[in-house]
Amino acid sequence: MTAYSMHKNKNILSRFLIAFLFMFLVFLATCATVGINNYQNAETLGKNKLKLGLAFELGREMDAGIDLYEGEISYQDTLWEGEMSDFVFPILEFSVQYGITNSTDIGLNYTTGWLLTSGGGSIFLKQNLLHTKNNFAIAILPRAGIYGSESESEFTSDIGNFKEISKENYSGTQYDISLIISKRWDFFTIQLSPKYLYNGLSLETDYKNYENHDDKFPTTHKKSKKTIYYRTYGASAGLSFRIQNFRIIPEVSYLRVKDLPLDKYTWALFPGLGFSVTF
Repeated sequence: MTAYSMHKNKNILSRFLIAFLFMFLVFLATCATVGINNYQNAETLGKNKLKLGLAFELGREMDAGIDLYEGEISYQDTLWEGEMSDFVFPILEFSVQYGITNSTDIGLNYTTGWLLTSGGGSIFLKQNLLHTKNNFAIAILPRAGIYGSESESEFTSDIGNFKEISKENYSGTQYDISLIISKRWDFFTIQLSPKYLYNGLSLETDYKNYENHDDKFPTTHKKSKKTIYYRTYGASAGLSFRIQNFRIIPEVSYLRVKDLPLDKYTWALFPGLGFSVTF
């Protein structure tokens, strides 16, 4: 790689990081949905190489089954029937990945719901552990991220002359680690990845009811706060089809997730389709 190419790649990386941080700050406070799939095989990029990615996925809806209403936090009892739709929400994922050595990559992910209605961000490290001459490889990929949302609604009745103000806040952390095993044949790769995930979700709601909409002090004021922790494990499987520097990556994760209202665990699928280009 020439000095000019290295300088060009670094400029591309710098611009993408600035764009990533801008999107992260704008859209972080929205909803509690996280991405699950990695869209990765076990081979690293190589020193000074850059990869940009985009994925469409049914992500993990962390606040599914949780109801925040009039200052109280409760679990819904009609949603949960063990169906996949109970646990997933469609998201978009943008990623940037850079090879800092021939065997180590670093990267950033940004996820947002359809129509930019949710968001979150994470950073990851990919370390190659084994790469044989016949392109069998093993890598480890730890990731850490945050997500959250904050909303405020106000309702004023023209008939009863009362006013309601409700605030809801979600904030969470995500830690996961994947062991990626892959085998490449020319332009086709198959990959398998057992994984473990640990998520924390904090919920807070503040409800005020005013008997008259111009009152300074509320007639009713309720506040609630709750923190929930999730420990999840499972595996993902995917394929990668390469056309020059472009890749198409269908992947699906099968995870043991918690059914909060029933206080038990069930299994759910999280499918996705990724695309990437390497420079």
